[in-house]
Amino acid sequence: MLSLTKHAMIKIMLAVMAVFNFSSVTAQHSDNGFKKIFDGKTLNGWEGDMTHWKVEDGNIVAEMTPTNMIKVNTFLIWKGGKPGDFELKAEFRMSRVGNSGIQYRSELVKGVPFGLKGYQADIDGDNVYTGQNYEERGRGFLAKRGEKVTIEKGKDPVVTSMIDNGDSLKKYIRQDGWNQI
Repeated sequence: MLSLTKHAMIKIMLAVMAVFNFSSVTAQHSDNGFKKIFDGKTLNGWEGDMTHWKVEDGNIVAEMTPTNMIKVNTFLIWKGGKPGDFELKAEFRMSRVGNSGIQYRSELVKGVPFGLKGYQADIDGDNVYTGQNYEERGRGFLAKRGEKVTIEKGKDPVVTSMIDNGDSLKKYIRQDGWNQI
């Protein structure tokens, strides 16, 4: 379920096959203060290249096939409000060959249809990158799975602590099932 405190802009990167469960219902606040931004039926309030995006069984599905390949990363962009401070809650399921992510605090790239630059919660089917923080069209990987980093303006990220080792955290990622963010 994708829910946000206040309004937020969420961008989701196209995958070979990614399924995101953003729950259903309307964009009303629930009892816990979160706002649902997907109605579970349509992509109303979202913009993207609809040859790759659809709603299936109450989920947003991204799909790329040999007949509809992409040349550059493309995103589904939520346009239902102005971003503010938020806490992201979402579920995802990824094919084993998928490569995707959830963009946040990102900006549109001029001249690139549905192109974005900014932070990404990385997700991939092999779980090489899942759980890492990546900056699309920017500095690249900022924090690997399990790392806590500090980034000062104009400097490289500095790892300040580790939660176990990143590979040991893979056991919490379900390759063939739903995962919560």
